[in-house]
Amino acid sequence: MKYMTFNSSCSFAGVANMLERKGIDAEDYEIARGMELPYIVVENDCGYMAGAMLQEKKFFDIYLKKTGYELVEEQAGRQEVFSLLRDKDCAMLGIRVDENHKHAVVYTGADADGKLVFINNRHEKSDEPCEIRLGRQELLGRLDECVTVASLKPYSGEMVNPVPFMEASLGCLDRLCERIIQFSSKPQTRENIRKTVDTLFRPLLLDSVAMMELLAADEMVRDIKKLQKSYIDVAFRNEAEQAVLSDYLDMNLVKGITDNWKELICKRIKSFRK
Repeated sequence: MKYMTFNSSCSFAGVANMLERKGIDAEDYEIARGMELPYIVVENDCGYMAGAMLQEKKFFDIYLKKTGYELVEEQAGRQEVFSLLRDKDCAMLGIRVDENHKHAVVYTGADADGKLVFINNRHEKSDEPCEIRLGRQELLGRLDECVTVASLKPYSGEMVNPVPFMEASLGCLDRLCERIIQFSSKPQTRENIRKTVDTLFRPLLLDSVAMMELLAADEMVRDIKKLQKSYIDVAFRNEAEQAVLSDYLDMNLVKGITDNWKELICKRIKSFRK
């Protein structure tokens, strides 16, 4: 069994567990590096994403196609999932662990009682069970109305060129930094601050940490964690009804982290063009 080794990496451990069943030995952090994940930042209608939040086929395939596989994503209604899984030897999907959180697990078959058996992608030292067994009704209770079921299939075509993703990331980081500075310069209600946790601040202050650790960029990790601590203090511990975040967060440090991240991306792009 493959374990989670960095924050929010259950999908990456899930891909590692699916690959293991195909005879390929890979860890979640090796998959993340092989996806060029530390060098990719994405902007969408909801905001910005980086690191472990980039769980789409187009990103996983940067790594997977080098192993001779690609990710297949099927959309299914929750009532269809049980029978869909029974037709597969292995597949990954997200199940709810509580009202607000989902967790990626890997289907591996059915037991003698007809329950579906799932690998519970977890940290090695976690007290959680390695396996979860769910009957049809138990599974239905943990699914969204629409479910993405991911599996692997053999691939023998061209590899994915990650450079366009990296080039687009440079502009994304500029816009992300600008938005953070603009947002932080004005008084914001506690509600507005909480609404932007995942879509604005998470990429720079949380998901970036694991990515910089993968690159052994220790100075950047220290700077990000310093800024992260200040942000947590004002966003979650400060009881004021509104706040100007720039009174608490060093905007020069925000800019410095962004510039250093862009520099790492530019160096990586150059390495592909040699």
